[in-house]
Amino acid sequence: MSVASYADVEIELGRTLSDSERAQVETWLDRAERQIVKRLGPVADLDQGAVLDVEVMAVAAKTLNPEGYESEGVDDYRYKLPTETRRVTIVDEWWDLLTPAPTIANGPYVVPLGGADVWS
Repeated sequence: MSVASYADVEIELGRTLSDSERAQVETWLDRAERQIVKRLGPVADLDQGAVLDVEVMAVAAKTLNPEGYESEGVDDYRYKLPTETRRVTIVDEWWDLLTPAPTIANGPYVVPLGGADVWS
């Protein structure tokens, strides 16, 4: 069971989901969580707020473009759609929310190379 729920996705989308959409969203939330677990381990060890945000954003993107269209057009007007929505995808920006940058307290510390101005 995922950290997020279909109700969280409804809030993100600003609308109520139909019963069939709710079933899809719950499946997609589970898929998003499996991706997180596969890459980072148990979600219980991660920031729960960040996990919720990432699951909701990934599934909301999929919900807005469930068929994964890359572009749409009307007459002579065409526009591109985000391609990460062809499947439940967690983009790099969202992975960064789940894996904070290392600091002295939480991981390896790297001393920057360069002149004295690097430290200012």
